[in-house]
Amino acid sequence: VEERLMPYKQFLKDLSGGMEVGDCMDVYHSEQGCAFRNYALANFMKSENTFPDFVNTHEKLTAAVEFYLRVCSVRVSTPVLAAAAATYANHGVCPLTGKDLVTDTEVRRTLQIL
Repeated sequence: VEERLMPYKQFLKDLSGGMEVGDCMDVYHSEQGCAFRNYALANFMKSENTFPDFVNTHEKLTAAVEFYLRVCSVRVSTPVLAAAAATYANHGVCPLTGKDLVTDTEVRRTLQIL
């Protein structure tokens, strides 16, 4: 899970112009202790073939839920969120660094679900 989390955290860091992105492990452990609905939903989704083909065992399904819980427990500050929002508002270009991070299509698709 941690190995998969690193690219996600790096992406958030890039979106925010290099600001620090951390972990909130107390949130993770709290969520882990009451994630019954998350596991139930994952099982339902698997039964409806909504996961990629490589999620083909109970262990891999559990790992997907654990990854989701870790993503939910990433700690960001208000300036990180503001810079990430500014990047999306700037058509995927981080206004702090000038880096083009997100395609126009990805920006549109992301903003449609927010």
